[in-house]
Amino acid sequence: MLNAPLVVIVAWGRNIPLDLSFEIFEIAILILAIITVGNYLRDQKSDYLEGFLCIITYIAIAVAAFYFPTSLESKGSESAGGAEGGGHAERSLFM
Repeated sequence: MLNAPLVVIVAWGRNIPLDLSFEIFEIAILILAIITVGNYLRDQKSDYLEGFLCIITYIAIAVAAFYFPTSLESKGSESAGGAEGGGHAERSLFM
């Protein structure tokens, strides 16, 4: 519960614009992760299959987040340096 507000306060201190307004995709992914982990921990036991399924779910979330278009791309490719060939996440992290 303290992690998100702490990150916002640290970003504010470093003059990095960061707020808690999430897109619907990010909210859906967060809910999917909470439901997945909750279902695996419901019986308070775990085995290798549940751990493997949890890892597969997180890999699917990572791939979906990597290919999710960022706000930088929605403004146009001229500001992203159209000749660059990188992934979606590379442009949002380094530009």
